[in-house]
Amino acid sequence: LRLKALTYLVFYNIMFVLPLVLILIFGVAGITSQRFASLARKNLGGIKLISAFIFFALGLLLFLIRT
Repeated sequence: LRLKALTYLVFYNIMFVLPLVLILIFGVAGITSQRFASLARKNLGGIKLISAFIFFALGLLLFLIRT
């Protein structure tokens, strides 16, 4: 039970906390929202591909855990 709870905690941190920490680091480093938006637009295809892979992997993991 503890390993399962720890696994869920790690996944939660990766999916929700890590992006917030990265945005905080970018803000402290002085990256403006305009520059961040420009970077996001330039790398939109890669961002979508990585997001799709992450959600596919999580869906597969949830499917394997349930069965």
